[in-house]
Amino acid sequence: MPNVQKVPRGDKRQPIPFSAGVIVVEVSFAGAGAGRGPDGAEDTTYAATLWDITREGCCALVQGHLHDQVGHRCQLTIRDAQSPEVVTLEATLQWCDLQMHHAFCGFWFLQQGGLPADTFLESYLQGTWAD
Repeated sequence: MPNVQKVPRGDKRQPIPFSAGVIVVEVSFAGAGAGRGPDGAEDTTYAATLWDITREGCCALVQGHLHDQVGHRCQLTIRDAQSPEVVTLEATLQWCDLQMHHAFCGFWFLQQGGLPADTFLESYLQGTWAD
């Protein structure tokens, strides 16, 4: 496994409360597997669960090992199990911490201003009773 240095957080993280239900994330890398990317190469998609979030990025528990993808751009498709809303964001995989058959992975959003304010994810950025 490559020696990967973790990037410090820019914002205070906001854990996703278990009572919110599962926030599903699909992590897609162009040119590495199942579908076809813009250059004709195959895409790879990994299933994940949102763990915590900030305005600039998020952490997700990913099914699989992505350490070879650290530093690469990807697309995150985030779905709330309780609503039909879907948020799609371009990101860079910053780090991975392998845990058995899964990995905690940190993503940095590439959009100007980070996470858009008009999505269902905005409510998770507010302070909680645990603060």
